[in-house]
Amino acid sequence: MTNAQPDAKCPRNRFDVQPRVANRAVFDAAILAVVSIAAWVAIERADVCTRFFQYVAARPELELDSIILAGIFSALGILVFALRRWAESVASQRHSNFLAYHDALTGVPNRRAFLLVLEQASASSKSPFACLLFDLDNFKQVNDLRGHLVGDELLRALTKRLSKLLPPNVTCARIGGDEFGLLWPLGASDDAIRSARLVVDIISEPMLIAGNLVKAGISVGIARSPVDADRADALLRKADIALYRAKALGRGAISLFQPEMEEIDRRRAAIAEALREALPKGEIVPHYQPIVELATGEVVGFEVLSRWDGHALGPVGPAEFIPIATESGLIDELCCSVLEQACRTAARWPQPLRISFNFAPIQICDPLLPLQLLAILSRAGLAPRRLEIEMTEDAVLADDHAARENLEMLKSQGITLALDDFGTGYSSLHHLRTLPFDKVKVDRSFVGKIVDCDSARRMVEAIISFTHSLGIPVLAEGVETEEQARVLRELNCDLAQGWLYGKAAPNSELARHFKRSHEANSQPAMTA
Repeated sequence: MTNAQPDAKCPRNRFDVQPRVANRAVFDAAILAVVSIAAWVAIERADVCTRFFQYVAARPELELDSIILAGIFSALGILVFALRRWAESVASQRHSNFLAYHDALTGVPNRRAFLLVLEQASASSKSPFACLLFDLDNFKQVNDLRGHLVGDELLRALTKRLSKLLPPNVTCARIGGDEFGLLWPLGASDDAIRSARLVVDIISEPMLIAGNLVKAGISVGIARSPVDADRADALLRKADIALYRAKALGRGAISLFQPEMEEIDRRRAAIAEALREALPKGEIVPHYQPIVELATGEVVGFEVLSRWDGHALGPVGPAEFIPIATESGLIDELCCSVLEQACRTAARWPQPLRISFNFAPIQICDPLLPLQLLAILSRAGLAPRRLEIEMTEDAVLADDHAARENLEMLKSQGITLALDDFGTGYSSLHHLRTLPFDKVKVDRSFVGKIVDCDSARRMVEAIISFTHSLGIPVLAEGVETEEQARVLRELNCDLAQGWLYGKAAPNSELARHFKRSHEANSQPAMTA
């Protein structure tokens, strides 16, 4: 693997930069040399030395020999000074060149150098090669839970391991953050996938970092030259598109670039741009899915879900536009807009039912979240007790201290809290015991198998028993059949939500439902 030295297994000038102007020290030395040569030529042609020495011998009282000696030593001193300046400048220039083309933390080439390597390989190499991009799947959690010093040491240890185990003709570079790039010469059509699997295996081995056993997984995106692109920038872009696809597939995935991915990438960019225009216009609107009490079938609240008709883009589902909003930095504006619309609507309902809303992990840790929510409730005229905030365990893992402070502040204002997707995280029991949750939502992956799978049924039964022992009610997500509802009632589950009780509906349908319910003086149920 190409290491931190610019001349290791590659042309020396690969990472060197030629200065635009002559170095000042070199200029000084050149002037001194020119003057010295000119003086020597003049002295030789005019026979100055012979005449001068005769003059000195004829006048010993002037002590000209001492003056000459002093001049010689002065000239030597000036020469030594100039040479030292030149040497220091050369060393400084080399160090600057190194920093310009290498990562300061790990010592491997940086993004700028990696692009140069790709350009040289694309221009001069007749052999095919692959550009592999990968990043660490859980690096943010390592930083948040163990500190940035451990995260930095993990990156250094990772590059050292790669330098020892990767073939010597592979160039490794740190592209930025926890993202790395590899230039890998290919010998066969399937070498790219096999190479990526080798990298996954190398990095997945646990590492002892500052006394902590850390296991890092990666996702890998691959683009090949000349099959996928023959220019460095295009190759890197397509490898990045493949990496995005790999991360969407899940941790540890490997994705080889395919032409159709470009269309997906263009759609993603178009959605991000359309979102920026749609949010100020209020085009992202709330829909409401009923939450029922299992024992009676009575609707006791609604979960607020975001919906958007993308017009020219066609219908865009929340599973598509919410991750894009998160990546684009629009998630906070989106959630606040939809929640305020929902709060204004709920404040006009004939029954004071509670609404629940799911926030992204990055928002749960935002210190401004409590103030934002209280401001929204104040503008909408909705009592805090009628709002429930849902969050996944990832929100707590992202920053335990910040999340705890926010949750306690929200709780003190009367807002209730629910832990979503319970049973799918790493430390659910710990967080359930230590954080002030008012409700637990059992993940739909368990509920969907509860009728036919004994282990799923026992798991749900254990979750209900444990949460009830803490005095916390349980809501089952994704209830689609009456048989699932029957089993949940037998297990003493408190609440349910799913297509059996109604799909998410716009406010206009809810308004008609409440009107009929009010006129008939009956429970609002099932038809919502």
